[in-house]
Amino acid sequence: MSITEKILTYAFLSACGLLINFIPTFFGYNKIKGKRIFLINWLLGWTILGWIYALILSIKDKKGDKSIVKENVRYILNIIAWIFAFWFTLFFAGYQRMTGPTYPMNGKITISNEVFKYALIRTYDGADDAKVKITVSDTSIKGEYKFIRMSSNDNWTTLPMTRQGEDLIAFIPHQPIAGKVKYQVYLIKNGKSNLLNKEPAEIRFKGPIPMWILLCHILTIFMAMLFSTRAGLEVIFKGKYTYLYSWVTLITLFIGGLFLGPIVQKYSFNAYWTGWPFGHDMTDNKSLVAFIFWIVAIIFQTRDRERKAWTIIASIILLIVFLIPHSVLGSEHDYTKDQKTEVEK
Repeated sequence: MSITEKILTYAFLSACGLLINFIPTFFGYNKIKGKRIFLINWLLGWTILGWIYALILSIKDKKGDKSIVKENVRYILNIIAWIFAFWFTLFFAGYQRMTGPTYPMNGKITISNEVFKYALIRTYDGADDAKVKITVSDTSIKGEYKFIRMSSNDNWTTLPMTRQGEDLIAFIPHQPIAGKVKYQVYLIKNGKSNLLNKEPAEIRFKGPIPMWILLCHILTIFMAMLFSTRAGLEVIFKGKYTYLYSWVTLITLFIGGLFLGPIVQKYSFNAYWTGWPFGHDMTDNKSLVAFIFWIVAIIFQTRDRERKAWTIIASIILLIVFLIPHSVLGSEHDYTKDQKTEVEK
């Protein structure tokens, strides 16, 4: 993560934290005890107990009208449910990205009491060779890497890394769409070779995706997970919008997973669908499974709005499929078929 990304992330988290912290003040600003609520919220909100006390003061009605109190409580619970659903979805979206096979292999190595950090890329959509760059300011250190195409009969190839200023660069030869190469990197000083990654990094080559399509895909999938979680919470809180949230989940899941998903797949790996029954791509399959469960949930609710058990089940299923890392068992070019064809010729 770059410095700019860290600053933006911290700023966003701080803003959300302040928003959540001052919920009691927002509800109590027009009450007689508004200033008192603000001071308690400001000075003691961080203690949690102080925040809860300020919240209780903010929802109490001076005339003792219980209906107003209940309405305020429902409103606050609704806000809390949305905040929880948002952060819950954000957490699992980050988890899926960081555990997926396309996330860089990060690590560090110590050579002569100096620590070097690295991030070995595992996906590439450029038209040239993939560059694996490691910052090594010590010019006495040289680099070496070896690589082999996966699903091939190749032997390992070893090449020296190229120094460009403070960086040592390995050039992984460009491959056809869905071609995969595994590689290892060594840093050498005073004749001693230091292996960075005992487990070879696997890089998969893909085609470039138009940014607007990718953003729409990510946004709609995020919305599907968000509304799925919110629908499940609506059932738990006995809210009245379960059916609406279920439909929003189904629609966004269809657009993001079954419409835009295949388009992204086509740009990346020249195939619209590689899940069942044509293949075993887990990303395609899990979208299909989640969509089927949400269809069932909608059918049961259409027949009887009180039959919400399937909404909870569909929410859990969608959560489970999100726990499966993205791009697992994805498209892979089989070089053995190419080599067999060349032999036959």
